[in-house]
Amino acid sequence: MAKFTFRKGRRYRATIKLTGLKRLASNDTIAGVLRTVGFAEIRVEGSGGTRYATALWVKADATADIPPEVERVEEIPLMAIAGARTMQTKRKPKARAKKQRKTAKPTRRKSRG
Repeated sequence: MAKFTFRKGRRYRATIKLTGLKRLASNDTIAGVLRTVGFAEIRVEGSGGTRYATALWVKADATADIPPEVERVEEIPLMAIAGARTMQTKRKPKARAKKQRKTAKPTRRKSRG
């Protein structure tokens, strides 16, 4: 089995390959397993035999054996995360509607005649 070191406060992406009856597991079930190991902010996508998970490691730095179901694990670079957040925050605010001045309209008087 391969070993991998998880560092506190870092995000990770994993490709998970499931076989047999494990293919029927829901994404919520997989997220629950990752939560019990020490991950938070977990998102699992995909269906059937291939799932993709992203999560935040919240425990202290740790080195662990990678289970055979996990085909690939990689740390998501902080710049990718920061870039995604700054793109959202750079949106221009909507322009305020201009207030219209209240002006007295000249009144026309009917001529008496």
